[in-house]
Amino acid sequence: MTAWFDEHVLDRWTVTAKGLALLRVLYASVALLTSLPDWRWAGRLPHAVWAPPLGLLRVVPGAPPVAVITVLQDALAVALVALLVGWRTRIASWTVAVVGTVGSGIIYSSGNLDHGFLPVLMAALMSFSGWGAAWSVDAARGRITEVAAWPITMLAWCLGLAMLGAAWPKVDAGWLRVGTHAARGHLVEEYVVNHRQQLLADQAMRLSSGRLWELLDYLTVVLEGGFVLAVLWVRSTRVFVAAAAVFHLAIILMMNISFVSNLVVYAAFVDWTWLASRVRVPAWSRAVAARPVIPGVVVVAGIGAAVLSDRAGPPLVALVGLFTDRSLLLVHTALIVAGATVAIVFLARECGTLARSLLVPARRARRASGATAPG
Repeated sequence: MTAWFDEHVLDRWTVTAKGLALLRVLYASVALLTSLPDWRWAGRLPHAVWAPPLGLLRVVPGAPPVAVITVLQDALAVALVALLVGWRTRIASWTVAVVGTVGSGIIYSSGNLDHGFLPVLMAALMSFSGWGAAWSVDAARGRITEVAAWPITMLAWCLGLAMLGAAWPKVDAGWLRVGTHAARGHLVEEYVVNHRQQLLADQAMRLSSGRLWELLDYLTVVLEGGFVLAVLWVRSTRVFVAAAAVFHLAIILMMNISFVSNLVVYAAFVDWTWLASRVRVPAWSRAVAARPVIPGVVVVAGIGAAVLSDRAGPPLVALVGLFTDRSLLLVHTALIVAGATVAIVFLARECGTLARSLLVPARRARRASGATAPG
């Protein structure tokens, strides 16, 4: 029974050391360059607004001081740098997960609920995948780690439940009632109240077709609610993930709402082996990775990234900010465009495969009928 469960439930995904390594590098790079969080604002709020959800933070009378939160942010940046280079990969993964959980708890307790917890959970699960088995300091120093597919399965289940948790309130709020146009109402709220008026927001506001907006309501609920069933199969998981990536592109273009955190999680379901196998790692990198100064470099680089992020924003966002005041939106849009491009290519290939599978039997049937027709 255990063997059957492992084969048909936990190990349905195929993983390789290089593919997981590329995923690890992408995860840490996106976090360090574009998404280092700033939780310090919570430490400046009065204790009266402190309202922790159920959990350990309920024993804390108020938000931690800004100095403590800054230390947490520094620790997160150091852990991400360690994850990037694969130094003590499992410890680094769990440090990202634990510190990210504490930071998320602090801002949730201060009234700011967001959708950024899935990457934190991903770091914890992927710590068991062996994503430090290649392209890492650990590998260069002979720390052998076996790769495992079951963490991706668990991540898929968690994603499915999270998406179901997003879909159910929409159903309860009436998104499936004809004539509600809930998606359009959400667009108007973001445009008028939150002043999200960039990119294609003006053009989206001019769309007045009730049928189009009603279709968007249904598609949103079906996409989010269908994840919980799609994750039962590898192929359907990838199809839904690709569709979600395209959906997030539409959302950021129309409503200026970024789901980069979701995109990082979706990357776990891409087989990166083909691309990773074409990357040539320089021979001298192993000698560099074996040097004893690596821990010091990791700490210095992490603290440097954290200080830069505290002062000017995440490094890539700060760089783009030298040329425009819309740097965060533009950087996140570029990432989502890249993810949607990969998704569209995948969906096109899937459509081609489906078309061929439908056409080939039909052609064989016509040939067979022609061969047996009376002369």
